[in-house]
Amino acid sequence: MKKSIILAAGLGKRMKSSIPKVMHKIMGKPMLSYVIEASKNAGIDEEIIVVGNGKEIVMEYFGNGFKYAVQKDLLGTGDAVKSASHYIEDNDTVVILCGDAPCITSATISKAMDFHHTNSSSCTVITARLNEPYGYGRIVKENNRILRIVEEKDADETVRKINEVNSGVYVFNGKELKDSLKHLSNKNMQNEYYLTDTVEFLSKNSSNPVLSFLLEDSFEMTGINDRLRLSQVENHMLKLKRDNLMKSGVTMHIPESIFLDYDVEIEKDVEIYPGVSILGKSHIHNNVTIYSNSVIINSDISEDSIINANSVINGKKT
Repeated sequence: MKKSIILAAGLGKRMKSSIPKVMHKIMGKPMLSYVIEASKNAGIDEEIIVVGNGKEIVMEYFGNGFKYAVQKDLLGTGDAVKSASHYIEDNDTVVILCGDAPCITSATISKAMDFHHTNSSSCTVITARLNEPYGYGRIVKENNRILRIVEEKDADETVRKINEVNSGVYVFNGKELKDSLKHLSNKNMQNEYYLTDTVEFLSKNSSNPVLSFLLEDSFEMTGINDRLRLSQVENHMLKLKRDNLMKSGVTMHIPESIFLDYDVEIEKDVEIYPGVSILGKSHIHNNVTIYSNSVIINSDISEDSIINANSVINGKKT
């Protein structure tokens, strides 16, 4: 069975917020939603969400369609995965995902799982090459096999020169993941249990290799730690959505001034003027013109409509 463990328990202190970090919204949806959707669309059978800080808020929003594991003491990523290990069977394929890294795609997850099985890996680490790798765990290799991952604070000068870094996303065999979790130690600068230490354990003790799967687009590994990065990720996703809509037959005047929520649907021959916001689950049908500075919320706009400038249309509630 294919399962994902989604790490969503972090405090997110730099967000300076009373709500859990993973519940902050990007284009109208909590960032955790994007990770869950990527997991489902990659063909994973079951998502296990590790919760901690504000767990009631997360569990109430996402409901009963998932398994939940509670990380009580927030002692690092290894401790987080260990809190969910009772859901893992020996023959499972397990993908570890970060709830605060919403840019990961289902295509990447699916390709990494295929790579993992084709190469009979004990663990596959999704990695990226960065010109400025500061702050990331470095991938230490020998003959294309990963020996270990070294966190920035524990790295010496030689290791810090390595530009291949850990994305925080892994594919494990279930049995080998559980075995390696039993051997974690917190003897490091942070006094935490690093999931990365499972890599070194498996590289030394498994008959199967630990390999890396290199991201084509390093932006997919972008994690969100503060509201500045939240804004940068939202701008990135917004541009992708606007670009795709324009390619499909939507006209946007000064597109960077137009805000769209993730679930908005817009059909062809729609013309949108600057400063428009289309929010919620709005659906804009063919040949609609929306003039400047209008706001459309959870509304179904019928074909051939004209929305005058500065209009506010608030439709069905969600």
